[in-house]
Amino acid sequence: MNLDPNWTFDLDDEFTVRGGREPSVTAIGHWVVFSGVSSLAVHIYILLKTYLNLPDADKPGVDGLAKLTAAPTPEDVQTALDELIGIGAIDIDIIPARNGRTRRRWTIHEAPPEDDDQPSAPSDDLGLSQIDPGLHP
Repeated sequence: MNLDPNWTFDLDDEFTVRGGREPSVTAIGHWVVFSGVSSLAVHIYILLKTYLNLPDADKPGVDGLAKLTAAPTPEDVQTALDELIGIGAIDIDIIPARNGRTRRRWTIHEAPPEDDDQPSAPSDDLGLSQIDPGLHP
């Protein structure tokens, strides 16, 4: 609803506030970005976090992640998953199913492990924390 253009705000007016449309956003923690994992691992982490917000969507397996990320092979996806496991961004548990088979349960962590010793920002020795004064007159 649009307000009358002649409407003015009176300080004594009572009003209510409500939430509107929410963006469909997937945030990624700096602890993953600066961890040193490959760009493919970061891409996969973002996709997996996106699926957390889509509970009814069919989840891709390794082959599906390879297609979604344009990874050369599913083996490349497995290597990237191993990187994410290595920094504590995901856990993959094997759960016995009733039919005698197994299934995998993927846990996507949004916060770093408590014993995280990963960098929280680019290190100064990379020269990334300095702005080149020649770029901004």
